[in-house]
Amino acid sequence: MPEQKTFNEPDHGAMDFIDFQAQLLSINEKDVSTLCALPKFRAAVAAYRTGFIVLGYAAFFSWPDSKRVLPELTEEYLMSLVRHVSRRSLDGRLDRVISETDLRYIAIDIGWAISEFPTLCCQSNGQNIAGKDFVAEMGDFVSAHPLRDKSHHQIDFDENVQYATYWVEKSWERILPLFSDRRFIAGLDGAVKAGVSYWGFMHNVYGEDRRAELFPELGHHWSALAYNRLLDAVMKGKVSIPEGLREEFSNCYLSYCPEAFGRRSKQGS
Repeated sequence: MPEQKTFNEPDHGAMDFIDFQAQLLSINEKDVSTLCALPKFRAAVAAYRTGFIVLGYAAFFSWPDSKRVLPELTEEYLMSLVRHVSRRSLDGRLDRVISETDLRYIAIDIGWAISEFPTLCCQSNGQNIAGKDFVAEMGDFVSAHPLRDKSHHQIDFDENVQYATYWVEKSWERILPLFSDRRFIAGLDGAVKAGVSYWGFMHNVYGEDRRAELFPELGHHWSALAYNRLLDAVMKGKVSIPEGLREEFSNCYLSYCPEAFGRRSKQGS
């Protein structure tokens, strides 16, 4: 089914998340436009993105109308379209996925969805305010799909980790100069050996007044995920660790997690 994609593979560097996800899910932009014209599809995306329903139910709810306008549509591809449009329609709370000024942004009014489909957007623990069991109503609909009963929080996190892994691999030439700094390498090595959080690493390497992210183009959430990928590279021996770092940068080899316990000065160490 997919013909015209929403992405373009750059000659160098990494795609942004939206284009990465479009490629990953084989999204056809014409299909996005067609389904976004359907009220039930837009409402399903809004309810899924705000955590009211799981992915499988979003597809189940919008399936009859979606299949009518896209006869070759499969249930699995509809789930992919829900995932993709949800990331293009609303900001992630931890990671700003797309700006409203981006031409790819899709405006979906959550207030409208709640007003038009109140029982779809008012549920807790799999049941809505009327006691309706969404999971039971789906029956065997895509019952074998591993993401059917997952929320957007679970799916988004896994996608974000995938993207961070991809970004680090594609951006290695941009990252490589950082390894010429012995303190930077000590920060990573100490994090692996002593347990140092992302902001602990940033404080150790750049100082406690540093407010910029490790990778400003990624923002906070994905910078932290990319940092974890760098730690993986250290643990797997893909990064050469020079001699004498512990002696030269002893502070980097102390357990430090300011996100949870405050800055080191407040921990009394």
